[in-house]
Amino acid sequence: MAYLQDLVKRWQDRLAARRGVRPAAAGTVQLNSRLPVVLLATLVVFQVFSPSRIWMALILALGVMLLLAYVWTRALRDNLVARREQRGTWILVGDVLAEKFTVENRSAWPVLWAEVRDYSELPGYRPGWVASLSERTSQSVTREGQCQRRGVFTLGPWELRTGDPMGFFIMVRRYEDTRSILVYPRAMQLPDLRLPRGSAPGPARTTRRTAQFTTQAASVRSYVAGDEMRRIHWRS
Repeated sequence: MAYLQDLVKRWQDRLAARRGVRPAAAGTVQLNSRLPVVLLATLVVFQVFSPSRIWMALILALGVMLLLAYVWTRALRDNLVARREQRGTWILVGDVLAEKFTVENRSAWPVLWAEVRDYSELPGYRPGWVASLSERTSQSVTREGQCQRRGVFTLGPWELRTGDPMGFFIMVRRYEDTRSILVYPRAMQLPDLRLPRGSAPGPARTTRRTAQFTTQAASVRSYVAGDEMRRIHWRS
């Protein structure tokens, strides 16, 4: 079974590499609180200097709980994955950016909580989400945010966090893949501008002489005193 899971994981990493998506870094299991360790050490000291069945029972109970919590979190680290997909590529100021987040649990252990933390730069966009899954199931949600400013912004990186029900250990998997989006300014609709009467373009003709000299001439007339030299047709 472990060999098949490793084979499937390699195939998924190759498919993600072909699509240009970097595979997520391996999750890390961290101790969420030092209180259980301190309590266990204190019970051991009591048992050494004042042996009693009560201390031994508490040591065994706390030890079993710590071991079970670590195994639970370790199983989720190896079998809990997440994906995000952006919907739409053309974004204007005032539009709504939509992304689909999917968390998949491939283990035989239930996930009481799985938190998605996003570190995007888009102002006002907070797609954080907490999911709860049973064994071998997946859950998806669409997060939306309004684009308030124009410019180039970065979506990502983001993290997936989960842990055991008792809160002794926590698993953190960081996704370093980022994507830049360009928010275009929204085009404004200008009012209808009307030109002053008599200056509007069109096919109308007038008999008045134009104030500017043109390169077109329909006929030639005799020279009149006062005509400019550049208006003389020398060939005629």
